[in-house]
Amino acid sequence: MYLFEPFLQERTYLKGVSPATLRYYLGVRRAFGSILANPAKEGMVECIQKQLSSGVSAISVNAYLRGLKAYVRWLHAEGYAKEILRVQFLKAERKVLATFNAEQVQRIERYRPAGKNFTRAHTAMLVMLDSGLRVSECLGLRREDVDLDNLILRVRGKGNKHRLVPMSIELRRALFRFCGKHSTGQYVFSTARGTKVSNRNLARDMKLLCERIRITGV
Repeated sequence: MYLFEPFLQERTYLKGVSPATLRYYLGVRRAFGSILANPAKEGMVECIQKQLSSGVSAISVNAYLRGLKAYVRWLHAEGYAKEILRVQFLKAERKVLATFNAEQVQRIERYRPAGKNFTRAHTAMLVMLDSGLRVSECLGLRREDVDLDNLILRVRGKGNKHRLVPMSIELRRALFRFCGKHSTGQYVFSTARGTKVSNRNLARDMKLLCERIRITGV
């Protein structure tokens, strides 16, 4: 397992992976820790069976297997393994995710929330609907990243890559109102202490907000 630490260090210092990606690789270590020192097909199958028997879904196992595949390829590239262990993914049911329809989006846009948490969740939803930002990108927005004059959001994306994303005049109005009354600290969407809101807490508030305006199953 000791070789997994250099692998994580390379991903962190050379590849510049995000903290979320690093947490993902730590999940891979928990799932396949018993074979990381000496990856082999038999051990991989045993780890997979153990995961499935404990209630982990095939989709989640496949997510771990992608990380394991990256690790064994790294072992080969660095000369630690002569051959690359073939990683076979499990068959998993593919479901089409339910998404907002046009009428539901209009309901979200017209809704006027009360209270800081609902106002914060509503404004974050407007940002993501308007700009297409990922949740982590939205929550990572700093006040200095919001250029109301030029209708631009400066976004820090995956791999610490920066890009400029345009916003609509309607979103500018919403962000102007929100930042003037509710945003504290360096982040646009912050807690009462000025720290960044977690994905889980935002998801919770978004779900409750949607229930209030009778949007379910999305």
